Amino acid sequence: MAQARCAVSSVPHLIVVLAAALLSACVSYTPGATSLGPAAAPQDRGASGRAPEAPGASYDWHALIVVPFGTLLKDMPLAISEVIEFHDAERGRSDDEDCYTLEGAAPPRFLDERPEEYLLCYRHDRLNHIEATVQIDSQSSRQLFASACAAWLGAAPGALTDACEGRDGTTEWSARLVPGEAARSPASVSMRLTESPP
Repeated sequence: MAQARCAVSSVPHLIVVLAAALLSACVSYTPGATSLGPAAAPQDRGASGRAPEAPGASYDWHALIVVPFGTLLKDMPLAISEVIEFHDAERGRSDDEDCYTLEGAAPPRFLDERPEEYLLCYRHDRLNHIEATVQIDSQSSRQLFASACAAWLGAAPGALTDACEGRDGTTEWSARLVPGEAARSPASVSMRLTESPP
């Protein structure tokens, strides 16, 4: 009788052992390590042996939009002062636009720099477009601009370029790289954001 009781009591013990073994197999399973699917390809680390760094948050031009497009001039929550300029056809400004700069507040950072020029431009008293220009190191300007364009376009970095443009929702953006005038003088990147409903 004692032998029969021993055999019966060992059944739950056997179930526990089997369950533990199955659980261990599940925990140690690594996707791509079996025939269920191919293993993930290793990340290209280039000649330096380090993974390429993704553009930081300062590349995001959305930070330049401090108030929504279409905001009425009288409803502007920030202090601004008008910039008196002649008609500038090269920048795409029209005669019926008035541009303002922030007063008593620093413009938002862009490409890890404070813009040397930051303009909020109104047409018929509604915010129509924003312009920002930052200075960057001339030695790495083309590589930085190419990485920025790729990030804005959601694509892999391509050939070096001096201009790129695109659209995000109702905002059209265009960027331009201007090399420094002298060998060691800084280059500049100009970004223009325009409200353009589809």
